[in-house]
Amino acid sequence: MKRLPKDHTLKHIGILILSVVVFISFITPAANTFYSPFNQGSIHGSAVASHASRDLVLISKSVGLETPTLESGHTALNVADMNNDGNPDIISVGDHGNPYVNTQEHGIMVWLNNGNGTWDVHQNGDFGYGGIAAGDINNDGYMDVAWGIHHDYSGVPGWGDTLEGAALGDGTGYNWIPYATGLGTGGESWGMFATDLADFDCNGLLDLVSQSFGMGQGIHVYKNHGDGNWSHVWSVDGSTLFSENNLEVGDANADGCPDIFASTNTEYVYFGNGSFGFTQHQNGLPTGQYTGIDCRDINNDGCDDIVFGLGSSGIRCYTYDKSTDSWVSASNGLPTTGTYYAQLGDINGDGFVDIVGYAGPQGYVYLGDGNGNWVQSGSWTMPSPGDYSDLVVNGDIDHDGREDIVIQAKSGTNQLRAYSAWVEPTELTARVTLPHGGETYRAGSIRFFKWLAAVPPSQGPATVDIQLSLNGVSGPWETIAQGVPNSGCYQWLVDASGSNHCRVKVIVSTGSDSVSAISP
Repeated sequence: MKRLPKDHTLKHIGILILSVVVFISFITPAANTFYSPFNQGSIHGSAVASHASRDLVLISKSVGLETPTLESGHTALNVADMNNDGNPDIISVGDHGNPYVNTQEHGIMVWLNNGNGTWDVHQNGDFGYGGIAAGDINNDGYMDVAWGIHHDYSGVPGWGDTLEGAALGDGTGYNWIPYATGLGTGGESWGMFATDLADFDCNGLLDLVSQSFGMGQGIHVYKNHGDGNWSHVWSVDGSTLFSENNLEVGDANADGCPDIFASTNTEYVYFGNGSFGFTQHQNGLPTGQYTGIDCRDINNDGCDDIVFGLGSSGIRCYTYDKSTDSWVSASNGLPTTGTYYAQLGDINGDGFVDIVGYAGPQGYVYLGDGNGNWVQSGSWTMPSPGDYSDLVVNGDIDHDGREDIVIQAKSGTNQLRAYSAWVEPTELTARVTLPHGGETYRAGSIRFFKWLAAVPPSQGPATVDIQLSLNGVSGPWETIAQGVPNSGCYQWLVDASGSNHCRVKVIVSTGSDSVSAISP
């Protein structure tokens, strides 16, 4: 994944030192009008997708994911393009078997995506059992990783000997340089797990948040100093907090400061203030154990919403109402009984966020309409009994313009699978999924652009240009990135003057065609 060059990064550090704070906001669609970006005008071809209405059929694309043999217990997977080839890969620090507990699992595990439904695993290190996140933590253009683990007994300084860690990548997806001084020094003593990266202080560097599993260790945030050093800046007491293995970062109130969403039994949502201060905002949310959690904007108002399993009471989805600082149920059509784990993503490629729910050994897709209504369409079955280990939806592994499902569940040992609602594209199409109206990006901070592109296999791999307008669809358009791999995600060090009328355009090009799409 191509990033901004070093001189660009230094430019922004200078801006921050001068304390210049600039906001750019993306146009909010009209109230009660829900846009599909496929219907936006295009410049270099048609951006309209011909996704006919149909019951989803989920196809396994899992050849190579059976290696190595796994063990049991939870993990926290992630999906990201680790080697800059445009194909999202699967990353993990393994389940209870990592490292070498009745298995050959060890260290950071990367299943590189060959783009044809097959995968090749690469492993590095002697630590594991936890959760992993990916991002460019030193702004050098290569994907890096950070993790929280339980098995921290590698004995190698900075490389798996603390409960949280981080390492720099070199673009291969399997060579790592430890980058972890100061991590794991906040009083954690046992079992850190779900981990994410976000620029909590909006200074142009990704920081780390990690949540324990079980009870006792809570949630911890570390500031990234950009030189391999980290400092502990905030935590949640875990003495009465029982945590599951999911934690997400988003922006619920669209103020440009990242927020934290945790799958625990009592404390679920913390709003960030841009300087490592966090306060709970969970008015309207139900109480109980959250089993799995994810955040995205389901109703196109610029505020991230949440989905979660609620104990044994099915799946719940809630949108955030800024005017009342409260959460409002948007759960019509979702199951109300059973223990589920849930994720959000556009599984049928229609521009609306869908819900993926798993209650072992069955998985289900609930199609959304942008108004909090859900219709079950499509399912899959894992090998029995299918006890949950992890579920993630975070990108399009096969470039058909639809997001895909990665699931790990137990049948004797844990089984890792990838499922796609695959329909072979017949035309090149594109759609911007982030931003899509109402978001705030702060100048000098790290934020992300995301898109989905359907690429006919006959046209080969695609590349992407990303452009920004501060004056709506009329432009002028400034090129943010050019010729980046078609991974569906671009990490941006925000470089723009203030505006309330921003739009993003992606131009997807193959050897024989080109198409563009503009954010709504």
